[in-house]
Amino acid sequence: MAEINKFSTSSLITRSTNDITELQILVSMGLQVLTKVQITDIWSICKIVGKS
Repeated sequence: MAEINKFSTSSLITRSTNDITELQILVSMGLQVLTKVQITDIWSICKIVGKS
C-alpha cells in the first residue's frame, strides 16, 4: 500500500487502463492466430485429400 500511495489517482487510472488495453490486444492477437491456424489446417487437409 505504501508504494501505491506514492502515485496520484490519475496516474493509477492511466496505468490500469494501459494494462487492460495490453491484455485485450494480447487476447485478440492470440485468437486471431488460433483462428488462422485452424483455417489453414482445414484448407491444407482438404487439398491433400483432393490430390489422393
